[in-house]
Amino acid sequence: MPVFSRISSFVSHLFHRRAADQRLDEEVDSYLRMLIDDKIAAGSSAEEARRLALLEMEGLTQVKEKTREARSTALIHSLLQDLRYGSRFLLRRKSFTLFALLTLAIGIGINTAIFSVVNVVLLEPLPYAESNRLAIIWSVFKSAGLSRAPASGHALAEMRTRSRLFQDFGGIWVGSGSLLGEGEPEQIRLGEVTWNFFSVLGARPAMGRLFLPQEEGHGAATVILSDGLWRRRYGADPRIVGSTIRTAGGTLTVAGVMPPDFELIFPPDASVPANIQAWIPFPFPIEKGPRDLNFIRVIGRVRPNVPLPQAQAELDNIAGQLRSEFHEYSEQDLNLQALPLHGDAVNEVRPALLALFGGVGLVLLIACANVANLLLARACERTREMTMRRALGASRLRIVRQLLTESFLLSFLGGAAGLGVARLLLKSLPALWPNALPRINAVALDLPTLLFTSALCLLTGLIFGLAPAVGSSSVHLLDALKDSARIAGSARIKLRRLLILGEVALAFMLLIGAGLMIRTFVGLLKVDPGFDSANVLTFAV
Repeated sequence: MPVFSRISSFVSHLFHRRAADQRLDEEVDSYLRMLIDDKIAAGSSAEEARRLALLEMEGLTQVKEKTREARSTALIHSLLQDLRYGSRFLLRRKSFTLFALLTLAIGIGINTAIFSVVNVVLLEPLPYAESNRLAIIWSVFKSAGLSRAPASGHALAEMRTRSRLFQDFGGIWVGSGSLLGEGEPEQIRLGEVTWNFFSVLGARPAMGRLFLPQEEGHGAATVILSDGLWRRRYGADPRIVGSTIRTAGGTLTVAGVMPPDFELIFPPDASVPANIQAWIPFPFPIEKGPRDLNFIRVIGRVRPNVPLPQAQAELDNIAGQLRSEFHEYSEQDLNLQALPLHGDAVNEVRPALLALFGGVGLVLLIACANVANLLLARACERTREMTMRRALGASRLRIVRQLLTESFLLSFLGGAAGLGVARLLLKSLPALWPNALPRINAVALDLPTLLFTSALCLLTGLIFGLAPAVGSSSVHLLDALKDSARIAGSARIKLRRLLILGEVALAFMLLIGAGLMIRTFVGLLKVDPGFDSANVLTFAV
């Protein structure tokens, strides 16, 4: 059959089923009359000819059903029929449906919320160009027992000169500055950077340009503003680029404005906050500063197709050269360590997030066991229904498919409600963990999260629906018809007991984990800091 004819037949059977069934009835009746005429012509009576024709066709209903099952749309129509029947079943049992939906909504919603956090924080790459090539460079001073220290400006300059496997290095130091004019004086968080810091990072301004090489080391003259500062203090003036602003250190020319979603993502112990409000080039030549003045956080971008272990071996050689050439580095026993920027930035929160993700997974399993118990209880009430369907010719596979369709329908309805629960949880996350998680404000119900929720609904429906479906389809016909379904029901009772044991075991595991975490937290609160902290405050000027 040509492709166009197949498509036309598919569309006709899908959207015009009644007309197709009417044509089928006419074709079968016409074929039956033809067989009857042949039997009459062969000498049979009209009644006998009809009986022989029906025997030869093996029944009118059977022929029509076989023809419908052979259609390309048979599975779709069967699925729609199962969905309609499942919907009526759930609507008739409102209390059961509401309790099951509430259970699934909580389990799926919590898992969706935590996955969206795990996806943004741990799985998605950093929001910089080719962020997999970014590394943070730590100075290791073995003589002082420091393994994650900043670098000096001289060491940064030497790395730039000697490295062949890194495309470039950039550095940043975070301090504070004061804005004057355009309202009340304001203290802001100010980042002093190398001129190439943003290009090494792989970030571009939304307006204006980045710093130029000649703007570093000759006094502060230019500044790049964050989007938040530009909007709040300067009213989102589009003419800000090229204009001047007054600071306590002098007048600065605005070179550019960063995008609204730009933030610096560094490890917590790097002391580089995400919410820096402005950046200026280093006003002095950092390479000429003291070799043992370590204050710059260094990032590097490896060249394409260069693995980080190979780049680390080069840094080891550079550190050895510096120790042999400069006594300051020899006294400090300087070593250099390169770590992936993304991996190092989330290194502290990864175990907690993965443990939390595993914990909410156990919560979902408990929810599935609860719903499976409810379905098994309902299956006992439906024993005679399933028996009659088997007696009328429904195959075991057909009944399993019907019951699994009901389970999947319930699971996806619970998933839809779970998205609402996840949305509420995600709104509260920035308030609960304002600074503990990087990119917490970027967490949202995006496409990967929706795909995860869909897969979770499928898996959940299969988990809690498979046992009741298989159990209901395996009822012995003779026992059920004799009202002896208690024989088959005993297997369901055993399965329900196993599910309850599984629920108790999972809940016990969660309680033990929560108890240990609370005990650890209480222990931390009781740690003696070595001084009396009562009524002692800290402040910054």
